[in-house]
Amino acid sequence: MKERVMLVAKMEDGAIFEAETFDDLVSALKLDMWIVPKTKEEYMDGVRRRCEIYNGERIQYYDAQTFILELYRIGVITELTIERRSEEDE
Repeated sequence: MKERVMLVAKMEDGAIFEAETFDDLVSALKLDMWIVPKTKEEYMDGVRRRCEIYNGERIQYYDAQTFILELYRIGVITELTIERRSEEDE
């Protein structure tokens, strides 16, 4: 039986995003935007600016993993879990 590891992020608005990697999780979040930025880097920079403006929180990151962990730290992501799933579960 083959297993996969999935990252599951529950957002403050109740939305749930799942991905196998932190990069894929950032891509999924990016695609949920009304106006989709061209790159993940543009998306992360825009979120960084909005966090400071709307939440009064400054986030610092250097890759997709630290970006996701920072969103969890400030409460934009309310739950972040890592799940093992067998191919049969899907």
